[in-house]
Amino acid sequence: MWSLVRTTIVANIGSFFFGVSLVWSSIIGVQIVENEKYKFWITKTQFGIVVSALSFGAACSCIISGVVRHSFGTRFTIFIFSSFATIGSILITVPQNLLMLIVGRFLLGLAIGSYSFVIPIYIGEISSSELRGIMLSYFQIMLNLGILLAYILGYFVNVNNFNIVCGSIPLFYSIAFLALPESPVFLVSKGKYDKTHLTMQLLRGREQNFQPEIASMKEEQTKIEKTSFSELMKVKCVKKALIIIMFQFFCFQLSGANAVTFYAQQIFNDAAMNIESSIAAIIVTTFQFITSVIAVRYINLYGRKKMICTFNLFLVLSLMSLGIYFILKDNNYFLIRSLSWLPLLSMCVYLVTFCLGMGPVTYIWLGELFIQNNAKKTIAPLGQMINHTLTFLIGLFFPLLTNLIGSGFIFFSFAVVTVIDIIFIILFVPETNGKTSEEIQNALSR
Repeated sequence: MWSLVRTTIVANIGSFFFGVSLVWSSIIGVQIVENEKYKFWITKTQFGIVVSALSFGAACSCIISGVVRHSFGTRFTIFIFSSFATIGSILITVPQNLLMLIVGRFLLGLAIGSYSFVIPIYIGEISSSELRGIMLSYFQIMLNLGILLAYILGYFVNVNNFNIVCGSIPLFYSIAFLALPESPVFLVSKGKYDKTHLTMQLLRGREQNFQPEIASMKEEQTKIEKTSFSELMKVKCVKKALIIIMFQFFCFQLSGANAVTFYAQQIFNDAAMNIESSIAAIIVTTFQFITSVIAVRYINLYGRKKMICTFNLFLVLSLMSLGIYFILKDNNYFLIRSLSWLPLLSMCVYLVTFCLGMGPVTYIWLGELFIQNNAKKTIAPLGQMINHTLTFLIGLFFPLLTNLIGSGFIFFSFAVVTVIDIIFIILFVPETNGKTSEEIQNALSR
């Protein structure tokens, strides 16, 4: 088990870097927008393009990384896309003009898109059905740890030092991942059955009998491996899994997850609180990280559906509280100063409950719902492509929409989407907690 835990933690250094990259805009933006930290001037509109370039790159890389992984394995895929991240980090550290900054963020996005798809799939493949939920929860833990440590680092160091420290992460990650075992599912797809058995012994212990699980992998490979994309979409369990993942990532984004992450310090500044925005961001993300650690204990205890639906209700309440506050503020309500504590409390509740429900469960489902190798190659990445495309649009238009219609109405819209997600999950998503891959596919086929 400890070998599996170590492998999971090292694999999730990529999600740690994902978190750092997400909040780069929140940390660096307040220092470089309409300032002379770089050698060139950056307007708010131009910075919106820089922010969204990350997500545009991520959306572009999802399908590509799926194809590369299918052909060459997880280790090679991570190494290649981490190289893009390293080059991108260099460009944003020493940009000579706006284009270099945009290209650097785009290259980082190529890596982030790969990590966000490949890591959950890899961990889902190396884990047993009993531990799969817990192991997949580490993705959200490491992502939140990256967010927290980035805010802390950004508080103490300048822009250049921040970029240098964070830019070294993908370089070391690409080397560390080469020491990890390859996915058993990939090894089976290449006919390396003896190596598959040795890998599973290394990850889960030598006392277990893995022959039935390997036989199940072989059967699944021969059943669908040669199926085309159009034929694969006719398979009910694959089609339903795709619908669930795509809709879940749609709600993941339009419930405000990355809008809050990208522009946390701007939101605190707009709220006119009696606390420094960077300190407020550190407080909120500390709660976020602690909660994601706590969630590991309960993610298998109460089931995926119950966790996400229960905590989505708290997301709705926190989003409505933010919406009410900003509407009152925009209309100069005379008691608004006495409510200056409300944005910080609402953001804490939002991020804490997000980390207990929608955050980890969405990525757990990404790692659980697809077992066919062809589906992982071409279909599963579509969900992440939707995710990153929406992130791109939110990063680009959130500042514009806040100026156009006000933050209050945007947060109310996020609350409505979260209610729709609860209804969808109750009606259409099967429970996957503690079930084998075969049981999950049978549930999706009903």
